[in-house]
Amino acid sequence: MTSVGSIKHRNKDHEVNGLSLEQVARFLGGRVSGGCVRAPGPGHSTRDDSLSFKFEAGAPDGFLVHSFAGDDPIVCKDFVRQKLGLSSWESKDRGADEAKNVEALMKTVSDCSR
Repeated sequence: MTSVGSIKHRNKDHEVNGLSLEQVARFLGGRVSGGCVRAPGPGHSTRDDSLSFKFEAGAPDGFLVHSFAGDDPIVCKDFVRQKLGLSSWESKDRGADEAKNVEALMKTVSDCSR
């Protein structure tokens, strides 16, 4: 798999380093739905679509994830980064960084709900 480098978000065309939302959906084995990608979460079958991915410029990685199956959000984010060929994300205070995204995550949940 080719690495796509660091995340850069462009609001108007929904791309990450030249990858469109449709291409992200292919990397994750999912589909585009309402401005989000719905795909199988880590350890789920290929028919599952419980993982939601959405570009978010304000997020530390440039994207947000949500598991409708209740999977750990950090595990899901690491899973997405691996599928996109990105290096593992590291922070001195990862929990604080994740906590900053709670409001945006709640918006993603309402935007990408089934």
